[in-house]
Amino acid sequence: MTDGCKILIVEDQMLIALDLERLIAGMDYQVCGIARTRTEALRLAEEHRPDLVVMDVRLADGSDGIAAARELRQRFGIAALLISGQIDAAQAEQAEASSFLRKPFEARQLRRAIADALRDRPVVPPPEA
Repeated sequence: MTDGCKILIVEDQMLIALDLERLIAGMDYQVCGIARTRTEALRLAEEHRPDLVVMDVRLADGSDGIAAARELRQRFGIAALLISGQIDAAQAEQAEASSFLRKPFEARQLRRAIADALRDRPVVPPPEA
């Protein structure tokens, strides 16, 4: 069910971020923001408390998207869908991502990965910030 599910996009390449936004909005999810850096992602996550973050593994400020996804999960209990052309599923699993999608991908693959990540997200309340 997509009603009320908020998704934060963290992608340093703006054209890819805008394409993700278009695809995700077309799936009836609410995109609550686009971040290009770890710092922006943390600020938007604190402000909007998304259900899921769609996270590239390399960010604009040189920070590590995998580490940022871990921090978002630890601080706010937010699940992550990692997207990358640089790592494989085994590395994503080590990062404790809820789901992983290899670039380039098709819209149907994105839809399935988002549904899987939302279904498997933590049910425990996030720790207090």
